[in-house]
Amino acid sequence: MTEAQRAATCHVDGPAMVIAGPGSGKTRVITYRIAHLINEHKVHPGSIMSITFTNKAAGEMKKRVSAILSPQDAKMVYISTFHSFCARLLRFEYSAAGLDKNYTICDDGETKSYITQAISIITETHPRTVNGWKDYKGVYAAKKFISKMKQELKTPEDLFNAAADGEGEDEVQQHLRKVYEKYQRTLDKSHSVDFDDLLMKAVRLLENRPDVRMKYAQRIQHLQVDEYQDTNYSQYRLVKMLASHWNNLVFVFDHDQSIYRFRGADITNITKLENDYADTIHTYYLEENFRSTPQIANAANQVIEHNTERKPKEIRAVSKDGAPVRCIETSDPKQEAAIILDEIKTNVSRGVTRYKDHAILYRTHTRSRIFEDLCVAHNIPYKVIGGLGFYNRAAVKDVLAYLRLRLNPYDEAAFLRIYDKPPRGFGDKSYAKLHNLAEEKGVSMVHIFKDRHYEHILKGRPLAGARVLRNTFKILYQQPTDKVSPLVDVAMTASGYKKYLETELSKESIKRLDDIDELTTATAEFDEVQSAGLSRFIEWTSLMQSADEEVNDDRILMMTCHAAKGMEFKNVHLIGAIEGLLPMIRDVDDDGRVKQVEELAKDIEEERRVFFVAITRAEETLVVSHNRMRFLYNQMIPCIPSRFVQEMGEEVEHESMDNEAGYFMVQKLENAQKGNKWGNKPQFINPKRRNRRF
Repeated sequence: MTEAQRAATCHVDGPAMVIAGPGSGKTRVITYRIAHLINEHKVHPGSIMSITFTNKAAGEMKKRVSAILSPQDAKMVYISTFHSFCARLLRFEYSAAGLDKNYTICDDGETKSYITQAISIITETHPRTVNGWKDYKGVYAAKKFISKMKQELKTPEDLFNAAADGEGEDEVQQHLRKVYEKYQRTLDKSHSVDFDDLLMKAVRLLENRPDVRMKYAQRIQHLQVDEYQDTNYSQYRLVKMLASHWNNLVFVFDHDQSIYRFRGADITNITKLENDYADTIHTYYLEENFRSTPQIANAANQVIEHNTERKPKEIRAVSKDGAPVRCIETSDPKQEAAIILDEIKTNVSRGVTRYKDHAILYRTHTRSRIFEDLCVAHNIPYKVIGGLGFYNRAAVKDVLAYLRLRLNPYDEAAFLRIYDKPPRGFGDKSYAKLHNLAEEKGVSMVHIFKDRHYEHILKGRPLAGARVLRNTFKILYQQPTDKVSPLVDVAMTASGYKKYLETELSKESIKRLDDIDELTTATAEFDEVQSAGLSRFIEWTSLMQSADEEVNDDRILMMTCHAAKGMEFKNVHLIGAIEGLLPMIRDVDDDGRVKQVEELAKDIEEERRVFFVAITRAEETLVVSHNRMRFLYNQMIPCIPSRFVQEMGEEVEHESMDNEAGYFMVQKLENAQKGNKWGNKPQFINPKRRNRRF
């Protein structure tokens, strides 16, 4: 270890903050500090907790702890994400939190479904119409508002009281508050919580019940928080309360890697916690970079020093000199993709690198399309990171909805997903009748079917479908929940869903059957390893994140700058470094209000941090590219290089490509798109005419 790493690792008592630059070995410090506490200071492993943001980061930390501790000690150390910890806390303290024992966690799709339903009721509009609204009355605006309010620990009642106390409400605020109120009532009625509820309800529980707070604060003698710069207000409050008894809190962060303000991350939480422990806090700097070459580190330093909202520090590369940082100017995005992919393919064919040694990073997913097209045309293997994860696939979510209803018959989002899957003849009118009947009787939709309340209001095909669904629920509720795998088979057989997919014989149905088979394998493994039953399995799948993907094969990786955070690659190609894209600045907020100068300045600083994160993923080579022209609104428009390109300093090598560079690669793609074969004598097109066409 370096002296700085050793000092942070050996910190024992009292609060401390570790300011860790990219590639500085912060995970090593966190895991070795756990071992140091246990082996040198005889701290009980069960009293140590490390908390981070993603399942992947938590998994990596567990793996490293297991490598340096005995199996018994490693198993007792609690390493978790914020949401997993809160889910576990609420599962133990459900009664004190005012929750049902078998509450379920809504995923993103179910949350949108409930919000759509709430807006539909408030505006007296059909849900299909609501889904098309793009203004403040739409689902996106309401979802973002509700998430923001929950992160700030504000209930609909808090908002109403604030308005009544003189702050007032405009039309937008009043509408969003009403949607929030209706949405929350639907969640409570369904015995469900969303992801923001996990944090909000856990914080409210610890605030309102001093006995519960003391119980957990005493149990956690040493608390470590990784990536603290990404915390929101509710997470800040949670950390404060969990560390309130012992005050042995170590939080690791980097101002320069705070890139999630759009998700509620508040960089001022660092200052808040620093001020809370102003008299006793220790500060450690990890500035030595073990990842990148000096050229990459120097470029990163020169970019980020333009930000003012940060603690000054410098990345110092440990490795020897490497290749210069390159900045390539191309005529348009097609040429940009052709030049980069041709260079990668050439180096791979010469045995210099492998495809998986290269990552193509971009600000938005839309920039990947041309790269994907060219990869297909030239047989270049690639993978786009950030697509749907396994537990977000349609067939898997359908099966999980049946299992969720076995656990919680009040889960309305799960019922909405499967009541007509496979098709049972239910239309909007049939569903409206059943829903009104459930409201009238004060029971769940599942109970309407279990108790045969539908018999006198449905006829024909809907009645036959209702009887099939009733039989499905009857069989499903007869099954025990200690094993998950048998429940999957019962749900698919009794519902007729599997038979429906088998008889449909389409590519999509075959893919869904494969997904169900994989789910059966996953549940069998879960039963064998965990033996924790249906409740734990549903909670586990709800907490899985689509970004936590394993990539082991030899393919070029493509992802957004945000998705690349926490990762590292030998060769990084950062594309689309133009004004308007990186930095991506919007003059108005989500409510259509023009942003003030101070808000725009914060946006620029965050975008610079995004650029900083992207370029510091590189180990050996870094290529940043930008275009002279790009296609926008059905026309080619001129582009200006990103201000961050110039901020990288004078040591960066700049290259400007002429219009013919990469021509053959693009021509093959265009011929493939037209259905033409690549002949021995390809026809040349006048470059000037070709440019006009683009």
